[in-house]
Amino acid sequence: MQTLTTFLQTLANFTTSELEQITSVWNRKQTFNRGDFIVSAGEVETQVHFVLEGTQTIHYLENGKEICVGFGYPGTILIAYPSFITGKPSEFYVQAIKKTELLSLNHADWKMLLETLPKFKDVWYKLTETALLGMMAREVELHIASNAERYERLLKRSPQLLQQIPQRYVASYLKMEPETLSRLKKIIV
Repeated sequence: MQTLTTFLQTLANFTTSELEQITSVWNRKQTFNRGDFIVSAGEVETQVHFVLEGTQTIHYLENGKEICVGFGYPGTILIAYPSFITGKPSEFYVQAIKKTELLSLNHADWKMLLETLPKFKDVWYKLTETALLGMMAREVELHIASNAERYERLLKRSPQLLQQIPQRYVASYLKMEPETLSRLKKIIV
């Protein structure tokens, strides 16, 4: 619980009472083994997850091939966001790629926190805005940057991913073949 509290405190100056209210409902610990699905395509996402341990992918299938669009790792929020917000079945899979431990918050409690804690609502908007800006920047990168440029930008933005995430997922995220990424890793340090 301390990890979640520390994370929340970096986002806003919550009072002890506010933190107690948040952690009293954001307290469902879940463990997933490597390969387990946290959310499968076709399921409705009903929780916001805070990653305590492990790594995860957010991906979809296209012609039987996994297309990675994001990752979860310790200290981050993990969610099949479109499904969570709309209540419709997810098009994405959220899968543990290493043993994973999450703290989860259900939709009803999330909504209650938004309605009763203005700081929580502000934090949620800030997280959403940051994610949207990051996704838009990534989308532009995917369309105009070369493989080498995409790899270099990832190195600058999120170097920890290369230590935490297996190469095949990083390659998918960068829209290249694993062999291409392997060659780039030898050239660009």
